[in-house]
Formats: sequence, structure tokens, C-alpha cells
Amino acid sequence: MHLEQEICNCSLPHHEYSVIYGDRLCGYQVQETCMNALKINGSYDTCQTRCHLGCLQTRYDVRLSGIDRYERNETDIHRATLMLSFGSSSVEYFRYVQTIGPEMVLGYIGSYIGIWAGVSLHGLFQIIHDKIQKWCCC
Repeated sequence: MHLEQEICNCSLPHHEYSVIYGDRLCGYQVQETCMNALKINGSYDTCQTRCHLGCLQTRYDVRLSGIDRYERNETDIHRATLMLSFGSSSVEYFRYVQTIGPEMVLGYIGSYIGIWAGVSLHGLFQIIHDKIQKWCCC
């Protein structure tokens, strides 16, 4: 934005901190000529190599900037600009697949037997244990 102030005598309003920068914002009539002057000067090439986001850095941010200080000289021209920029073109997502352990398998079996047969797994083991004790001890 400092180079834009030097070359164009105004800052382009699509920068993230253009509202709090404190200098004059470029009107929409001047934006294209200012961008062309910066490209011819080579300023954009050096700024893009220094200021781009890193490959592993992702930042999503929404800001509304420059609307109240955006100067319009002509009253018959109405214009709105929406600029979306993303730090990365790929989106990472994680899918959680729960594995069932042995205690969960026994819990599911016991609960389903209890629902279907009306007895709990503990009660079933108690009956089997009692039968084995009567058979062994008699």
C-alpha cells in the first residue's frame, strides 16, 4: 500500500487493512490505471514474491473494508465489487471412524440378548455357573 501511495497517490480499497491505513483510497475510475502503473513499474512482482501466503498456511477471513470512505465522483455510475481470495485451493477434512473394542462387542451382545430374550448377559452367566456348580458338586 505504501508503493500505491507513492505511485498513484492513493491506496486500492481491496487490501485487508485499507480502512485503518489512514490515507486516501483510490476511486473506482482510477483503480485500473493505478494497477497498470504498478504492473509496468514492477512493484506488483516484488510485492507478490514477498507477501504471498505460505504453502501450508491457510487463513479464512471475512472483512468489509473501504465502503464508507470509497469516493464516487459520478452519480450515474453504480458499482459493487466482491473479491474473494483463499489461501489455498484445497480443503482438508478429517473423517472419524470409530473402531469397536472387545468390551463394546460384549456390551452390544449383552444388551441385545437382554432386549430380545428378556434376560441380561450377567443373568445368563449366573444360570450357567449355577448349573455347572450343581453338576460338579453333586
